[in-house]
Amino acid sequence: MIGRTLFWYIFRDLLKIFLMANGALAGIMSFGGLLRPLTHQGLDVGQVGKLLSYFMPAMTTYSLPIAALFATTVVYGRLSADNELTACRGGGMSHLAVALPAFVMGILVAIMSLVFLCFIVPAYTLKVEQTLYSNMAKLIAGKIQTAHEIRFGPVTIFAQDAYLPADTQNKNGQQMVVLKSPLIETIERPYRNERDYRVPKDFYTADEAFISIEQRGRGEERGTGKVYLTVHLEDGMKIPRQFQGAVQAGVEATDYGPLEIDSPIKEDTKFMDVWKLKKLYHNPAQGARVKRVLNELIQRDQQAAFVTDTIGQLNGQGEAVFHFSDGETYVLAREPGAPYCEPHGLGFIIPAAAPIDVLSNWAASRCSADAATAALGLLPLPALPVDPESQYRPITFQQKIEGQTLPVVAAREMQLHVHPSGEPKTLRVNVELIDSVRRAAGETVDRKSYMKPFNVPMSGQIAAIATRQVRDYTSPVASKADHQWIGREVLQLSNQILAESHSRVSFAISCLVLVMVGCALGMMFRSGNFLSAFAVSFVPALLTITLIVAGQRLSGNVPDNLKTDIVTYANSPLQLGLGLIWTGNCLNFLLAVVLLGRLQRQ
Repeated sequence: MIGRTLFWYIFRDLLKIFLMANGALAGIMSFGGLLRPLTHQGLDVGQVGKLLSYFMPAMTTYSLPIAALFATTVVYGRLSADNELTACRGGGMSHLAVALPAFVMGILVAIMSLVFLCFIVPAYTLKVEQTLYSNMAKLIAGKIQTAHEIRFGPVTIFAQDAYLPADTQNKNGQQMVVLKSPLIETIERPYRNERDYRVPKDFYTADEAFISIEQRGRGEERGTGKVYLTVHLEDGMKIPRQFQGAVQAGVEATDYGPLEIDSPIKEDTKFMDVWKLKKLYHNPAQGARVKRVLNELIQRDQQAAFVTDTIGQLNGQGEAVFHFSDGETYVLAREPGAPYCEPHGLGFIIPAAAPIDVLSNWAASRCSADAATAALGLLPLPALPVDPESQYRPITFQQKIEGQTLPVVAAREMQLHVHPSGEPKTLRVNVELIDSVRRAAGETVDRKSYMKPFNVPMSGQIAAIATRQVRDYTSPVASKADHQWIGREVLQLSNQILAESHSRVSFAISCLVLVMVGCALGMMFRSGNFLSAFAVSFVPALLTITLIVAGQRLSGNVPDNLKTDIVTYANSPLQLGLGLIWTGNCLNFLLAVVLLGRLQRQ
């Protein structure tokens, strides 16, 4: 047994060196954490002060195992070098008895580390992110100045340069950024099932543009909510990728937006305390990424159901009627002899064709002509089944308002596309009539292409799709592609939560394990030199931290395009990731047992 006087003599030295090392390491790591934001995003003086104060709790926690290992190596190295350890052994005390103060300190540091990691570090790590993104104008300007581009969902903004005006806020309190020679590219996904298939839709370019940014909330909370951007273009030009039915025009001054984007602070398990992690693990449907995928699946199914209903009405009854709350209606009709509707992505088309009687007469004349040309030894010449200037336009679209007679638009072919409207219980429908004419009061006006976008209310059956839950897309009757898509997000979230929980516990336990290693190394190397102690203690600490971080990253690394069935793939990266998280502690614990065993046998 070790006496009380000797215990406190060693424990005070351990505590003094530990606090000094921990404070120095935390300060160095806090300043190191500022390097990336300073160089990539730019920070004002107020943000620098806040970030330093917010970095300290996290960096203090992350430096605990290194500081504990350093302190035990120094103190027990000095005891051995000054022959105090020999005196203790001569008094009948074993090496394990002399190491008791280190074990007590290791337990206390491990408990403190676990409490900080579970409750305090997540809160202050989130505050760091909120501070970084509280000034979006400075962030956007810095990104443009370094990379000359910045992406917001489906929109990418390119510019030669960007700067903040003298008055960085307008009269509405919105932040402002000025862009030089900007180019705005909009990307669309024509097929919802193919998430990686994206094509450019249109481009905006101008000599100069002003970005107006509105962030909800006050102070640092502005970095958490949604962000709304409006780009004001001066002397610009809109350039569509496809010119059919599109508009190319100069714009002296126009606004692009407002563009609603999600919070730049993404959902991350490192921002969650232990209670939030537990709640989210048992209910992964509350995760932001899972919610986003579920919302996309619901929107896709609502669009598909609307398209199916409209196709059924046109192919069966010959017309589809869209009713609105103010009594106004739009009527889309096709004649009986017209081609049937053909599904096309999240929409459908009615292709151009000639009437049945024209096709019959053309087929008979075509056979006779082919026979005559073959008798003369000539190749048959292709011919159109109908005159390009034919008046046969079997598709009509009309807006009807009670008490008014409005023109009818007739077309040779038609395309209809459905998109989310952004308003509850409505869909955005875009009807494009190709090779069309307007007929009103006995007059016909040529119009090569007619486009009519409008928001149409959902039927009760289609609106009810919004009540679907994650289990509806992971049930045995669900589509395999849907199950694969949302199942991947659920699996990734669950793996990240488990990896985060294990890494916190492993990190806390490493404080105790590394104390055991440091105690044994200090006794064996018989040196109280700070530089030697740091060199000896650095390797096992680095091994533990590196393996914890690697295992945590690996656990949530589920491929985006997963070819394996999600059911058979379940938790495959998690097993290896958890193994790495605990490997460092296991190796160091084995090292400590071997070293202390050798000392005990001496």
